[in-house]
Order: sequence, then structure tokens, then C-alpha cells
Amino acid sequence: MSIYQRIILIIGSIGFVIVLLTAPQINFGPEGRIYKAKHGGRFADIIDINTASVRGLAVLGATLLLWFAAKGINPRGK
Repeated sequence: MSIYQRIILIIGSIGFVIVLLTAPQINFGPEGRIYKAKHGGRFADIIDINTASVRGLAVLGATLLLWFAAKGINPRGK
């Protein structure tokens, strides 16, 4: 594994955590309706898992593609 691949994996893991932590949050209202949480003084009940999983898969896919692309790069020109 080259140094470029390691850097890509580190950046990808940091991006994955950021994407999961910044996922939109939702609240359950009366009669089971789901509302987007408004930015206020109160925290939302749960994280919107559908949006978080799609964003997380996008970051993992991009990281995997970049990792395979960097596999052929030789940092020392050997």
C-alpha cells in the first residue's frame, strides 16, 4: 500500500464521520408524522437514517474509487 492510498483512506474516514455527524435530524410529530427538525434550542429526536446512509455510501464509494486509482501511482518512481 502506497502513501497515497493511506492518505486517501484517512481522508475518506474523516469525511465519512463528518457526513454521519452532519446528517439532517427529524422529529416525530402528532399522529406519527415526521417533520424536519428546525434549528432551535432543542435537539431532534433521531437522525434521518435514509439520508445519512446514502451520503455515507457515496463517501465510501468515492474513497474506494480513489484508493484503486492511487494503487498504480508509484511515489518514488521505481
